[in-house]
Amino acid sequence: MSATNNFLSESNLCGQTLLHIVSRGNAIIAELLRLSHHIPSVYYLNDNNNKINNKYNSIIFDFKYLKNQDQYDNRITTSSELLDLDESFKESHMPILERFYTLFKSIYNYYKDIIRFVNDLEQQLYIQQSIESILVNQDGKQLLAELIYLYGVMLLLLDYKIPGIIRERMLMSYYRYKGAGEIPNIDDICKLCRSTGYETNSTNSNNNIQNYPLNYPCEYFNRFPLPEMIINMIIGRLRSDDIYLQTSYYPLPEHRSVALSTQASMLFIILYFKYNILNDEYAIMREIVDKHFNDNWVISYYMGFTIDLTFVWKDFKAASLAINNIVQLNHVKYLCDLHSKNNLPKLLNQLNQYLTEGVLIEEYILDNINKLVSCLRDCNVTLRWLLLHRTTNSPIKKIKELILENTNQEEILLLLLNISQFEFLLKNKFQEMLDEKEMKWNECKNKAKNRMNELANYFSGEKALTPEELKDEQLQQWFLEMSNKINDIDYHDSTLAGRKIHQVTLALEDVEQFHQIEQSLQVKQYLSDTRLLLKKMIRYVNIKQSILIGIAICSDISYAWEIIIEYVNAMQLRIKKDPSLIIKIRSTFLKLATMLELPLVRIIQSKKSNDIVSVSQYYSSELVKFVRNTLEIIPISMFDILNKIIELQTNKIKELPSKLNRNDLKIYSQLDERYELARCTFEVSKYTEGILAMEKTLMGIVEIDPKQLLEDGIRKELVRKITFALNNYLNFISSNLDFNLTDLLFLHKKLDNINLLELNKQFENKLLSLNDLLDGMLRSFEYIQDYVHVYGLKLWQEEYARIIMYHVEQEANQFLKKKIYDFQSLYQSHVIPIPKTTIGNNNFMGRLLIELFILSDSRRTVYIEPKNGWYDINNLNDNILGLYLFSKLYSTIGTYGLVGLDLLISFRIVHLLNLFIKNYIKFISKKQVKIFEEYLFPPNSLPDLNLMKLFDQLNLPFLNFIQFIMSIGTCQLLRRELANQLLFSCKLNANPLYHALQNVNDAIQKDFIFKNNLNLKNNPILSELTNYLSTTGLHSPFDKIYLTPQYVTNHFNNTNNTNNTSNNNTFHFNEYNDIQHVGLVCFLFLLHVMDKFIYNSSIDCLISKKKGDILDGTPFIIGILTILKQFHISQLNLFISYIGQFIRSNLDQLELNSGKKNINDNCLFMLRFLQQFSKYGNVSQSILDQHVPPFLFANMN
Repeated sequence: MSATNNFLSESNLCGQTLLHIVSRGNAIIAELLRLSHHIPSVYYLNDNNNKINNKYNSIIFDFKYLKNQDQYDNRITTSSELLDLDESFKESHMPILERFYTLFKSIYNYYKDIIRFVNDLEQQLYIQQSIESILVNQDGKQLLAELIYLYGVMLLLLDYKIPGIIRERMLMSYYRYKGAGEIPNIDDICKLCRSTGYETNSTNSNNNIQNYPLNYPCEYFNRFPLPEMIINMIIGRLRSDDIYLQTSYYPLPEHRSVALSTQASMLFIILYFKYNILNDEYAIMREIVDKHFNDNWVISYYMGFTIDLTFVWKDFKAASLAINNIVQLNHVKYLCDLHSKNNLPKLLNQLNQYLTEGVLIEEYILDNINKLVSCLRDCNVTLRWLLLHRTTNSPIKKIKELILENTNQEEILLLLLNISQFEFLLKNKFQEMLDEKEMKWNECKNKAKNRMNELANYFSGEKALTPEELKDEQLQQWFLEMSNKINDIDYHDSTLAGRKIHQVTLALEDVEQFHQIEQSLQVKQYLSDTRLLLKKMIRYVNIKQSILIGIAICSDISYAWEIIIEYVNAMQLRIKKDPSLIIKIRSTFLKLATMLELPLVRIIQSKKSNDIVSVSQYYSSELVKFVRNTLEIIPISMFDILNKIIELQTNKIKELPSKLNRNDLKIYSQLDERYELARCTFEVSKYTEGILAMEKTLMGIVEIDPKQLLEDGIRKELVRKITFALNNYLNFISSNLDFNLTDLLFLHKKLDNINLLELNKQFENKLLSLNDLLDGMLRSFEYIQDYVHVYGLKLWQEEYARIIMYHVEQEANQFLKKKIYDFQSLYQSHVIPIPKTTIGNNNFMGRLLIELFILSDSRRTVYIEPKNGWYDINNLNDNILGLYLFSKLYSTIGTYGLVGLDLLISFRIVHLLNLFIKNYIKFISKKQVKIFEEYLFPPNSLPDLNLMKLFDQLNLPFLNFIQFIMSIGTCQLLRRELANQLLFSCKLNANPLYHALQNVNDAIQKDFIFKNNLNLKNNPILSELTNYLSTTGLHSPFDKIYLTPQYVTNHFNNTNNTNNTSNNNTFHFNEYNDIQHVGLVCFLFLLHVMDKFIYNSSIDCLISKKKGDILDGTPFIIGILTILKQFHISQLNLFISYIGQFIRSNLDQLELNSGKKNINDNCLFMLRFLQQFSKYGNVSQSILDQHVPPFLFANMN
């Protein structure tokens, strides 16, 4: 065959070019559908319920931006807040914007490829090829029609799946961030993506349409016009030809519209490129409708995206008149009765007969193959009409009501399940016969030949079939001749073989008339058996691959890709009633899997295409997602039963004591409750057996393992239950007050009227209730693990940890400039998604942390170091937050809960330190600080007593800085309490782990100290060890470095442990270096608060003189320490030296020889401050002795 005739041969450049463009079109559509699920929510600015999106109104623009770029840009650049927001938005969204822009550019490039290909044809660059010759070739006219059709589908789906205003906003964002000079063809791409005015309130194309522009989408399709001649010629071929040769598989005239459905969909799309045909050509439209849409007006134009022609053609005169002539009430009533009342019951009865055990065996299939295929064809035609037309969106309300009244969803679903099972069994059996065809044919041939040889031997007189011996040389010779004829039948020439078999069969029937044979029953039986074998040979010859192809074509269900979602609930109800129904459901999934072939056909044919994996992965994953969503009713039902088990085990069934009196045996037996427990357990096992009855099934390129499917379903439902439990119980009074983790400095103003003891009691009760619920869930889950074939405790711990860390990650987004979205999250999963649960601005982890901050608010509480807790400032005996609550918190939310809280507190500390440094740079005058430095220099000298007078001349916003210091100190104390709780738990429950980690940590530290040659960057043990140390509490929060000057960026980076927080939020190097006198400034802060503290000897703590003041001794000391730790050690030493200088300069009148110790209050405060500061900061006594005489501490006490 010449290259001209074989259009798809590799030597045909024209065919290969066209095939490559079409295959890329299918890949572009798959990418469009994939990205439509990942549109950033911030671009939906008009969502009034989404407060988060409102703040982006000032940096996200549509095409109005192009008219006045300078005004919009100036508004952003003149606002530091908008500038930071814009920079953060760019970092977070640029990767996804790049991908969307690549999609838009790909659609435009597809159009350019069409134009280039047509121009090359017209310029005769392809030898012996023209538009006319391509349209004569069967493959050529298919590909040329698909070329235009796919471009139209791209445009429609682009408008349906990515709304016009969203496209404009994303393009403008990309344009602003990338720069006009970096984007070629930006004007054309903007023209392509400009909003059409089409709006829908649903991403599903089975639309609830709000706004459908006049004559839509003709103007949209012709923004970039295609050659008119090409469109006319393609429409002509689609009107007249059966370009896919489908009518041979649908021989009945009433099935013509189904046979032509593929090219009818193409015709529907391509007609939008010819507005005048739709609007003015009445005869042509009448011809098109009568041929392609005479009994169907709801069509699937691509992979299950459906459209109602009576609606979409209502603005086109010719098209509307033609389709309305068909869609008349009486005609619709006739079609409903035909498919729903006549065909449906009859077909269901036939399927029930065929699906009866033992019917579809080899002999029955061989004898009735045409009848079976006919039934399969009729079922699929009826199913297609019912599925499509129940989604009608006709402007005539009565038509929709008529169809819904005369069709039943349950019966349609039953037809779908039964025909799927029937097709599955028939195809498998037929494929098995096709694979064994030659072997069985030869087996029958050999048996028939042997029978003839045996009869020949019988008539030779040498072998007896009966007690009487019979010899007839003529019959012997005749049977030998028949044996040779049978032996000469060639399997590979089926036509000649069939003719020879027929001749031999007639000859065997004729020979029975002979007297010798007619009287011998044994010989007649041999002849009958031989004829049966010959008949089987004819049947085996008729087993052809074309029958399987016909079955595959007739059983196509690609039109239902979107529609089938509406039947999920009905499927789930059936599974819930009868778990064994999953066998039929599996057949339905396999039927749906056949639709994956449609977008892959051209990609597979095009050997140059690299898109096959990507496209297959997308459609396979969508199908697997549908399978999971359908079968998730099993774990849901199991957990409904699990709730009963939880109730029985937690509240009704008493725990057996180690010793039991005989008289109490009846009390503890609880037979009714234990029977109910056994019944519930049996119900759970039934669901497990149902899903495990499924075999491993290949959905496209993804294999579904029923055991893994069950485990994933259980995990998904378990995640949902745990998440909602945590969200419902960790909800406090403060949760409705719109607190934010980034701004808690003034929380006391909203809580002044709330009693702290009441908050404490509510907090404790919430923890106890949640602990009881989670403990009951865990015990019951462990109880049923053997019945559902999963490792209960392992599964619980993995999912619980993932839930906690996901919510920590999302809550940490408040502190991050580069946000972490769900598709970027390490903890979120498409297969086992974690539900989003927020009340106000925070999820349950944020609300829990805010409640801890409220209970430790320094305005209303005092931290008492000896008791390790916060106590009511009005009554130091009332514990508000201490060891008891932290132990309850651990028993409720576990190790990962405390680790998550610790991580969030770390983020908050970093945030507060950032604010401190920004305010420091903004408000601290270098000139004033320099005056103090010169006055106090050198620190070992004794300046005169004019220090306080000089200090009083300062005009610094001390209150702001004191708030930062106190908040940092409180956060550090909370971190220490969490670490202590984790460490205690580790020592108690995993003592070997504690000692192992302690030894490894000590060894690495000593190795680094003495050798100083560890490769920190490339050593994985350090990061692993850090995670372990954080989880077990083997770390000291007071020694952490949260900010480092090595990084020049000022953006957050994600981290999974508390010890890497220093990488999360750092400053520009120059700004960091501007802070040169932090030790002196902290000393000034200390001078400012010196008179506001008083020492309480009963609790050995510094407390505020004035109740309700923000100051508290311990948090203040730790806050100062933490700030100084972020800088060079010299700043801390300077801070201590300034305190020592102050003490020495105020003690020159001290009478040490008298019995009185008249150290003034300021010196006492400084001494006590320095004493506690050195304890928390691990400052050695030798350093203190360099600045303060040692006897002063003893004299102070």
